[in-house]
Amino acid sequence: MFRSHSTQWIVALVVIAIIAFSITLGIDNHHPFTVQTAVSQAATGQASDEDFKYLERINRAFIEIVNRAKPAVVQITTTKRVAMSGNKSPFDFGDNDFFHYWFGVPRDRQQPQERDDKNEPPREVPGGLGSGVIVSKEGYILTNNHVIEGADDITVILPNGRDYKAKVVGRDSGEQGTDLAILKIDGKDLPVLPFGDSDALEVGEWVIAIGSPFGLAQTATRGMVSAKGRSNSDLSVVDYADFIQTDAAINRGNSGGALINIRGELIGLNTAIATGGIIDQIGRMFPEAH
Repeated sequence: MFRSHSTQWIVALVVIAIIAFSITLGIDNHHPFTVQTAVSQAATGQASDEDFKYLERINRAFIEIVNRAKPAVVQITTTKRVAMSGNKSPFDFGDNDFFHYWFGVPRDRQQPQERDDKNEPPREVPGGLGSGVIVSKEGYILTNNHVIEGADDITVILPNGRDYKAKVVGRDSGEQGTDLAILKIDGKDLPVLPFGDSDALEVGEWVIAIGSPFGLAQTATRGMVSAKGRSNSDLSVVDYADFIQTDAAINRGNSGGALINIRGELIGLNTAIATGGIIDQIGRMFPEAH
């Protein structure tokens, strides 16, 4: 009986030793990279070369995503045609003989004191400045309606420096609209961004904003999804749509630019920024494209 129990104990000890030996071999041979090991190694100053390789791979992935997306993000400028004012000259003295009395200029040689609006061509003045995204090789571009609203002329500038006159082929404005506009330029085989599914986005997911803040084309910033489904009651900014909130930095001129996920897919347009509050930036959400 004693021998039988002794044999069982010996077998058990051998099995335990084999399991412990296998675990030791697995750790020594594979060096798995986990959050726990990374934190413990960093705390003890023992981060390995393998850890830095992982960081470098992540860094290179972001660089590749931006480089692929940038060619499809354009700069948009607009101008308005304003009629010249018919105000009188500051030197108009009415019917008196000021010029004749002081300078001896006969009345028939004096300059007319009032401009004729009928013959004055309208003057072009700068309008809006924003961004857009090419979504079709045939030259269809998505942007915010407020970027081109009220414009008489719209110019689209590609990353390669080429510029095109654009026409509006569709828009959805108004209080219950989406603030979206579709432009068309005469281009062929243009770079495009594929659509992603904003419904599948998760809070905490990395996103990248690309646009032309202050006219600085091809500016990229990175952040994360801070919240989804923001409405006007949350933001007090707009009366339309369903928004992604993100902390990816944007500024004036980013409107209409691309908000992409880490797969380089278009999941929103940069639309508005609220400073001095909890909202950094909001982007128009796109449902899954079919």
